[in-house]
Order: sequence, then structure tokens, then C-alpha cells
Amino acid sequence: MELCDECRGISPSDALTIAVIATRFIDLAQRQL
Repeated sequence: MELCDECRGISPSDALTIAVIATRFIDLAQRQL
């Protein structure tokens, strides 16, 4: 899986944090529907 240009400068820990937040955001968004 290739990373986008914006993602290449992100450290693994930051990427993990973003992934967790994104997962929670998507979960909340699906509940709203």
C-alpha cells in the first residue's frame, strides 16, 4: 500500500493516532445515518 505525499512525512505513531481517530469518526458518522 503506497502512502500519499502528505502521509510520507508522518511518523508511525502519528499515523496510528490518525487511524484511530478516523476509525472512531467513521463509526460515529455511520451511527448518525
